[in-house]
Order: sequence, then C-alpha cells, then structure tokens
Amino acid sequence: YRYDASEQSIFSIAPQTATLLTGLDDDVHVLAFFRETEGRAAENLLDTYAAESDRFSFEMVDPNQRPEMAQQYEVTEYSTLVVVYGGDSTRVTDLSEEVLTNALVRITGAKTKRIYFVTGHGEPDVTERETPDGLGQLAASLENEGAKVFPLLLATVPDVPADASLLVIAAPQRPFLENEMESLGRYLDRGGRAWILLEPQRSDELVSMLAERGIIVGDNVVIDVVVQLLAGPAAGVEPVVSDYGFHPITEQFNQNTVFRIVRSVQPAEELPAGISVSELARTSSNSWAESNVDLVFETGEVDPEGDAEGPVSIA
Repeated sequence: YRYDASEQSIFSIAPQTATLLTGLDDDVHVLAFFRETEGRAAENLLDTYAAESDRFSFEMVDPNQRPEMAQQYEVTEYSTLVVVYGGDSTRVTDLSEEVLTNALVRITGAKTKRIYFVTGHGEPDVTERETPDGLGQLAASLENEGAKVFPLLLATVPDVPADASLLVIAAPQRPFLENEMESLGRYLDRGGRAWILLEPQRSDELVSMLAERGIIVGDNVVIDVVVQLLAGPAAGVEPVVSDYGFHPITEQFNQNTVFRIVRSVQPAEELPAGISVSELARTSSNSWAESNVDLVFETGEVDPEGDAEGPVSIA
C-alpha cells in the first residue's frame, strides 16, 4: 500500500493516468536513459506508474555503460524515455506526467477524445490564451490530457459530428438558429454529451431546450456575500463554492472554486421519463439568486427581498 504524504501530492498520478494504466491490455516497458547520477526524478515518476499496474514496468539505463541499447533504440541524448508496447516504441524527452501519459495514449491506441467548441454566437475564442475571457488555457489543458479540441461552426454542418466525445457551448452572446437547435436536439437525444455554460440574460432558446429535459435555468444572477479584508462583508457576483454533489464528476473536488457571473440551475419538479438530474455545485448559505438582474448590472445594487435564498445550485 502506498501513501503520498507530500503536501502537493508529488508522488501521486492524476486519475486519468490511473484509469489508463489499469486498463492496459498488454505490457508496457519503459527504458529510461539517464546518467547514473541524474535519473532520480524519472525513477520516482516511473515508480508511481508501476505501482498502479502490474502491466507497467521500467528500467534505468546509463547509456555510457550500455551504448548498445542506446543505439538499438536510436537514443542520441541523455534524459530520454523509450516507451515500448508490443512491437512499437516511442521516445519522450520531456520528463512530465502529461507528456508520458500522452505517449502511452498514442502507443497503446487508447481512444482520443474529440471535443468540439461551438462558435458563431460570440463565444470566447478557444485559441486565445492571453486574455481573461479566452478559452485557450482550457483547450491546452484538455489537449495535455490527450484530447483533441476543435472549433465547430454549427450553422454550416448538417449535424454534430458523429465522433464528438463532448460538445461545449460556452457563454454564447447571440441566439442559435433554428437549424442549429434542431441539430443540437438530435445530438442530445442520441446520447451525446454536452457542457453548456450560460450567462444571465442570454440564450433563451437554450434555456427552453434544457427545461424540456428536466433542467431549470433561473432568470437571475447569483449574489454571494463575502468578507473582504479591511472592508468587511460585501455582496458580489463571484460566488464561492465548497459544497459539491455526490457524483463521479465531483468526487475529486476538495478545494473551493469561484464562479463569475452565474445563474441558478436546478432539477425540474417532475423529470421527463428516462432522465435523471444531479446537482454538482452549490453556493454558500450567504448567497441568493437575485431576480432583479437589470438592477445589478445597471446600478450595482441588489434587492434580495423575495429571492430564493442560498445555498443555490449553479451546476
């Protein structure tokens, strides 16, 4: 049994890596080509992989002492990992879990998730990494976990691509066309996965579509009272969440998260046949769902009278 006592869990691997390792159908062997005194970090990393699966093994090789092995695997520089799976092999020169796991995904033929981000309605740019509103950092993180990210102009295709592992609709500012809504409905009805992020006062057509499927999106903005250093308590539109639902999506969540400008999302009182709904994130008891959205955005003031009190479900 292994227990990682380090503060930053530096001797633990990500759940995605663990899932890949436990699902290996054949043996993986890694040859780590390092000078004798320089391979400690690589050995620590590989040891965490080997502890997760009996099908994963590794060997530390000093190319100065075993030049024939370096020649056999065409290794021309120190600090190189050679991943061997079946009759195939691939080299890794960047010592990190992300890079090594991606190499395993490629060589083992594990299915690569294809994630499509809908465009054409004023959504944040999936390639922009420098501005706060860009989604480039998110896209890069997904690709570092082995996924492929693509923009999708839904209005120009007859249907959501059949190979889509996930469809992301992130904060659209303009309405969807009728043919787009029909395409989206067909995708969901055949079991397609979607991640839909809606801002207040936007996307009425998506709100209606979700209501038909048992998800009620509130016409509000969630206000949270936080205590600021020196300034005391203040109401803001960035609620803090530490209350997560019991669901595989949130089972690893153990830290607070901040959500900027969100609206309430909750299950319908009567769910359609065949549909189940789980609450994933709820705000604190100091929050509420402010129904006078115009007052908030036009004057910066709030009026909690008669509004739904927290905790408020936002996912």
